[in-house]
Amino acid sequence: MFVFFAHSETSQKAAREFVQRLGARTADADGPSTLEVRDAQTAAIAAWGASNGGDYSRLHKITQPSLVVNGIYDIVVPAVNSWILASNLPNALLVIYPDAGHGSLYQYADSFNDHVLRFLQ
Repeated sequence: MFVFFAHSETSQKAAREFVQRLGARTADADGPSTLEVRDAQTAAIAAWGASNGGDYSRLHKITQPSLVVNGIYDIVVPAVNSWILASNLPNALLVIYPDAGHGSLYQYADSFNDHVLRFLQ
């Protein structure tokens, strides 16, 4: 709750509501992640983030439409990083949710779903 949600009472309330929703899906529920999944994601993040001379020139090669989503109080990926990402992708839409941390998509699930559906259309 500390990392994924902001410290405000409204965000912490949303965190508690999210935790209650976690077990609601019974059909096709995701299984637990493994250490191998964690290690593969960590390696992919490290490879992508490897220094490339300090510029973002590789991002301009991504021509697919991109949806970049963040919470304004994200301490894992600060919102400014999402702004930098979106401003260097040629076809990006940036959504920054207020009063939210790294789990903004959980806190604003309905709004996030609407954004994703409109983006995919």
